[in-house]
Amino acid sequence: MFLTNVTISIPFKSAGNSIIQKPVEFEVYREEDIYTIKPLLSIDELRLANLPGELKFIYNNGHVESLHGIKDGNLHVMQDVYTALSDINFKKL
Repeated sequence: MFLTNVTISIPFKSAGNSIIQKPVEFEVYREEDIYTIKPLLSIDELRLANLPGELKFIYNNGHVESLHGIKDGNLHVMQDVYTALSDINFKKL
């Protein structure tokens, strides 16, 4: 079920291998206890941001947990999206 869109800052690679923060909008979905977030970026932008087309996570015992495991390099993105959801009152429903 679609919940909402949220925007958070994501690091992007830019010219000279420097990293810059850019706002990225995500569609947020929830089925049962699983959240799915989809960045609204082109394929090239996904590559520059080092993001997949979608990320999945659960909120368990006060923590965001990636369905890819604890070593998921995009865990910070999922945590930031969950925080943004909390800020707009889309806390655990």
